[in-house]
Amino acid sequence: NFRNPCNWINPVRDTFPVRKTPLAPAGLTAVAGPGKITLNWNGSSGAQSYNIKRSKANGGPYTTVASGVIRTTFTNFRLRPGVIFFYVVTAVNAAGESGNSRQASAKPRVE
Repeated sequence: NFRNPCNWINPVRDTFPVRKTPLAPAGLTAVAGPGKITLNWNGSSGAQSYNIKRSKANGGPYTTVASGVIRTTFTNFRLRPGVIFFYVVTAVNAAGESGNSRQASAKPRVE
């Protein structure tokens, strides 16, 4: 029965499904508030959680400030007013982490 490839390829695929990393989140926005920045983005298909990364330099390097975020919004509190912060978000699932989203930036206001 297993001489024909159709008879064994599908059972192997079902046993060992191909796992794909999720696509990078899209639509990242950053909105400044008093001493805080709120991020919003579109959910990524296949994502189980998200990592939030921040930099003080345009284009990075980025440092992870939150991981395992399960919503498509995040507020970064206790930020220094007048400093521009640059953010990217990545999507995570069992297969790994996506690339970075497009960058968004904002400058917290004075409280």
